[in-house]
Amino acid sequence: MLLRRSKQKMDYKILKNKVLFLGLLMQLTIMIPSLRAESFFVRPTQQGGYGTGDGLSYANAFNGLNALVWGSGTGEIGAGDTLWVIGTHTGETLNIQESGNDSNSFVRIRGDYDPLNHAVIDGNSLVNIAIYIDGHKYIKISNLNIKNSLVNEILVKAQTGNVDGIVLEYLNIDHSLSAATSEANTIWFRNTYGLEMKNVFILNCTVKATQQPGVYANSD
Repeated sequence: MLLRRSKQKMDYKILKNKVLFLGLLMQLTIMIPSLRAESFFVRPTQQGGYGTGDGLSYANAFNGLNALVWGSGTGEIGAGDTLWVIGTHTGETLNIQESGNDSNSFVRIRGDYDPLNHAVIDGNSLVNIAIYIDGHKYIKISNLNIKNSLVNEILVKAQTGNVDGIVLEYLNIDHSLSAATSEANTIWFRNTYGLEMKNVFILNCTVKATQQPGVYANSD
């Protein structure tokens, strides 16, 4: 009888440990997606592209800014990821289409893969906007040279959704060749009535503008 009770207690402990282990495993499974942090690479557009073109390495970089793949899945640029912009990108717009989750999980855009030669986004008077963000949150853009767009070098809009947690840092922006229009602001924060734009930071940036204000914010 004593042996049977001891065996029952042992079976209960084993069952309890199995339940605890399964609970811990489920928590880890749920947490893993939020911990993802991939690095992606984009190089200037060239005929034939770069390797597989999946953006997951320098050798297989995305072929230009128009080839970027945004999303929350594997092989897609999303929350917690870093996009390394490399070289000089001419006549293309960096259209950021995903948000970070919070201040610990930004979408990061960096131009200092080569710390001595920061990447360039050159509108070359061919595009209206160099960098475009609409309705996204927790995006950090750093160490880029941005120039020669017709209207705005950077346009941040709250039109399709609220904007929160945008950080622009260590950018060198030259808007001296912009078109002579009333909307030709170098950096423009444009808020649609009824939506919210908050926690937007410009840190250690150099801005050269001749037509309109270097930094402008308004609500429609």
